[in-house]
Amino acid sequence: MVGEVSGSAAPERGVSCILTVGGLAKETGGAAVVVSELCRALTELGATVELISTGTGPAAIPPSFKTPRTWRLTEVRGFAWPAARVKWAPGFRGAVRRRCEAAGEVVLHDHGLWLPSNHSVAKVARTLGIPLVISPLGMLFPWTRRHKPFKKRVAWGLYQRRDLQSASALHATSWQEFEALRALGLRQPVAVVPNAFELPPEDLRSPRSNDPRIALFLSRLTPKKGLDSLLRVWRALRPQGWRLVIAGPDEGGYGARLLKQWQVEGQDSAVECIGPVWGQEKWRLIRTASVFVLPSRSENFGVVIAEALASGVPVITTKETPWQEIEHHRCGWWIDGGDEALSVALGEAITLSGAELDQMGARGKVLIEQEFSSITMARRMIAVYAWLLGRGPQPEGVVVD
Repeated sequence: MVGEVSGSAAPERGVSCILTVGGLAKETGGAAVVVSELCRALTELGATVELISTGTGPAAIPPSFKTPRTWRLTEVRGFAWPAARVKWAPGFRGAVRRRCEAAGEVVLHDHGLWLPSNHSVAKVARTLGIPLVISPLGMLFPWTRRHKPFKKRVAWGLYQRRDLQSASALHATSWQEFEALRALGLRQPVAVVPNAFELPPEDLRSPRSNDPRIALFLSRLTPKKGLDSLLRVWRALRPQGWRLVIAGPDEGGYGARLLKQWQVEGQDSAVECIGPVWGQEKWRLIRTASVFVLPSRSENFGVVIAEALASGVPVITTKETPWQEIEHHRCGWWIDGGDEALSVALGEAITLSGAELDQMGARGKVLIEQEFSSITMARRMIAVYAWLLGRGPQPEGVVVD
């Protein structure tokens, strides 16, 4: 379950934290969004915040990170071998160590797994005796571990298991992710705190498209996101007066192969792939949709689901995402995985009137505004940091057994 769990008050001002992540390029997906928004919210609460990331090209750091801000960003340049999906920044470990030594009493908070940069952060924490929080970002769910497993198994045996076991605490964004961590025998304290994410700008106006009405898929084009299932269901339903819009960066040509097959099979033009969208263009696109669809096979949080709900768009997603609130608050469909359940949900959505879908979307917007503010989530993370530094009690939402 994701949702708000009240935590003990923490001495927010004076807490220092260094956040680390393997990359901030937009194509990396939700990690860049989550980490940047957490930095912003932590700083707003009075914490001293630094973010250290690797960069492997001119587009590695998005322009938004280069604008004036109240937290420090350190970029360590590195090298990438895209064919082997390997990225290496030889100066990263040294940069993290120097910044930790300069910061004094500090908590390290690393995001992601498997990369050399993640291992470097764990080694620095062990060497300096610094509290370390690791956010696996859903990478330890069973489906994700089975996908392209060879290098993950090697990394698990060489360093990743030990790095996780040496962490002071693990961060899960849902109770489903907590269970996945415990199933692997990881007994560290786990802080269950949903991700921080940016709310849509209130002054951005984009009318809902009614001719045709739009079903939107917005995510990285990877097998995990269930685009193949959505295309099969869309082909079977062929809804009149609707268009399926597919947006997001293509990972390894997966989306291109799916859409090429769609064209070979002679499907009609009611499907449009527009590539990646960012910033205000992304928010405008979401607001044109009548329904948002993400039939994911594995998701630790699903920032884009929260963004759609925050924009007043009802959502169809699977029970492999931690969004049972969609069902509880009647703002969409939270369904079993597979084509059959998706067909039923999408079939129901396309028969509803615009007014009915708008009512569902309005309930979703209220849900996000009341229970998932970035400030609330950042305050809970600061309580975790303060506890690890011995400055506060164990917060609610932290499981130690």
